Amino acid sequence: MDISAWKVRTRLSLGFGSVCLLLLVIVGIGWTSMARIQEGLTDVVDDRWPKISASSAILTQTDAIAIALRNMMLTQDAADRQRQVDSIAKSRELIAQNLDLLSRTVTLPKGKELLRQVVEQRTKYIAGQDALMALIKADKQEEAKTYLSAQLRPVLAAYKVAIASLIELQVGLISSTAKTETLVEMRGSSMS
Repeated sequence: MDISAWKVRTRLSLGFGSVCLLLLVIVGIGWTSMARIQEGLTDVVDDRWPKISASSAILTQTDAIAIALRNMMLTQDAADRQRQVDSIAKSRELIAQNLDLLSRTVTLPKGKELLRQVVEQRTKYIAGQDALMALIKADKQEEAKTYLSAQLRPVLAAYKVAIASLIELQVGLISSTAKTETLVEMRGSSMS
């Protein structure tokens, strides 16, 4: 088959058709890559970010409880102490709501184990809070200070480490998703 014998019109049509076919292949690869990126973004926005947000809210409310306990120790005013108790109860409720969300959405075995550790440490911390509040209400300031320093602060530290580990897992998963999407994008751009 001698291409030089073809008419110019035929050669141009074949060349233009080949370019259009290659363009369609490139568009198909682009759409596929964009679908993968969209899937990764949806995973981050709809799954991982809410888990980080819930874990961060737990950490924030834990700090609010610690501040309320400290405020209870600093004041002799019964009304102010009651406001702090109410604040602690509200923070506990918010933590419980976020833990419920996490218990329904965490699916990875590593995440479930970290969540179990958070719940376990929370149980210990609540018991410690109650013991400290009882000492404060009984006006046993020195015993309360000793209890806070020697017993409750280590429990709080372990609880915060457990929460931070759960957050780190989710951040790591977001990072791995971002790396995967970057590789998909790089492969797609190298093909075009």
